[in-house]
Amino acid sequence: MTLRERLEWLGRIALLIFVLASAAFLSAITAMRIAIHGRETTMPNLVGINVAQANAVLRSRGLVLKVADHIYSDLPINVVVRQTPTAGLLMKQSQQAHVVLSLGQRQ
Repeated sequence: MTLRERLEWLGRIALLIFVLASAAFLSAITAMRIAIHGRETTMPNLVGINVAQANAVLRSRGLVLKVADHIYSDLPINVVVRQTPTAGLLMKQSQQAHVVLSLGQRQ
């Protein structure tokens, strides 16, 4: 093998390594982007609706309802008074939405 042939061979190997490393880097970036941003949904507005309806809306978006507290209010019993996080925020699927439910009016 002459020196020229060896240099050509080394050039081809270097080019092949560069192409393979570039493909691996791009696929890693794409996988991380999908893992971080792939399963997000917006938080719906739950205030003023029944807890059963709120649970159904959240489940359809892949979110979980958690009752944080109950308070007296002018709203009917078991209606959402407050929610955390607020409506419109991006959330990852399977995260919890904390709600405060109404106990009705104080008697």
